[in-house]
Amino acid sequence: MPELHSLFKTNRKGKLRQRGSSHKMKQKHKSIISYQADMSAEAQSELKIADGQAEFTPLDSETALVSTVPDFSKLSRIFTKQPPVFIRHIHPVDTEIPLDGTGADTDLLVQAAESLAIGLPGRFSVQCRILHKNQNSYTPFDINTALSRVLQQRGGTEDVKAPDNVLSVTVCDGRAYMGWSAVRDNLSSWAGGRIRFRREEEQLSRAEFKLLEAESTFGLDFFKGARVLDLGAAPGGWSRIMLLRGCSVVAVDPAELDPSVLSKSGITHIKMTAQEYLNDPKYNFDFILNDMRMAPDESAALINRLHPCLKNGGTVVLTLKLSGDKPRRQMLKAVSLLENYYSVLHIRQLFHNRSEVTVLLRK
Repeated sequence: MPELHSLFKTNRKGKLRQRGSSHKMKQKHKSIISYQADMSAEAQSELKIADGQAEFTPLDSETALVSTVPDFSKLSRIFTKQPPVFIRHIHPVDTEIPLDGTGADTDLLVQAAESLAIGLPGRFSVQCRILHKNQNSYTPFDINTALSRVLQQRGGTEDVKAPDNVLSVTVCDGRAYMGWSAVRDNLSSWAGGRIRFRREEEQLSRAEFKLLEAESTFGLDFFKGARVLDLGAAPGGWSRIMLLRGCSVVAVDPAELDPSVLSKSGITHIKMTAQEYLNDPKYNFDFILNDMRMAPDESAALINRLHPCLKNGGTVVLTLKLSGDKPRRQMLKAVSLLENYYSVLHIRQLFHNRSEVTVLLRK
């Protein structure tokens, strides 16, 4: 897991101080960060851990303009070494463009993009977000199209699916914040970290998007023939995805599974609670999935008791449901319990998470 204490240093007298804190004010560099609306305080805390002098100015409920002593490349390196949990996307602000909300704004943005595109390397995409959209006479698509056209004319190759570099544009309250960055430095390859999946005809619940996003974000390989234990499976959305991947699934839940899932081959439904299942569990699973609504420490304790059921090298995908005023404390307590049995590979509040985080564990 990200060891937050390692982002702190000690001064000569041995007193703890945050990285970047200093009596002397230093030059600040601007960036845009995105996060879940109900975790704004946690995102701000993560930023302060990375830079004790960081300034945080909300632009809307899930976006902020931040000023930091480390420039964007240094801030990205900090986040690469110790990935944030609640900050889901970041992009640099290389220039700010005053706007008036009319069609003339597009010309101003094109001029700014041209001035930043000198020496543009590799494949690129343009990612535009407009906050408070009713204030403008144009859409993100309009801006993406105009900027992509001029950048291609200057020798760039547009590649929306797999770009090397991203020109990010955030428009808010009569101002555009624009910057170039390598897509790997943005924490997410989607604008604002807002990844989207096509809704399938057989989809059973929104929860399926959480597993699809975890699969994409963490590079999970739900390989054909894998044995999967799905705890709290009803109505069967996560089980459905595993069956589509060619896995065999033991779905544990006292509630009924959707008939469309039960009709597929490879599914075994055990109608009992996860706690009851522990009295006579099955063994040798490649994956254990748990999206049950439980207190984080209780969920961690349950997964720890299932440790013998997982193959060596097996993977757990777990969502920790956070509530109350101290979500980080709840998360860290649960993770400290899990570390007694598993290696913690990733902890992220994904876009499709709500008041929860997704944890990836390895036995």
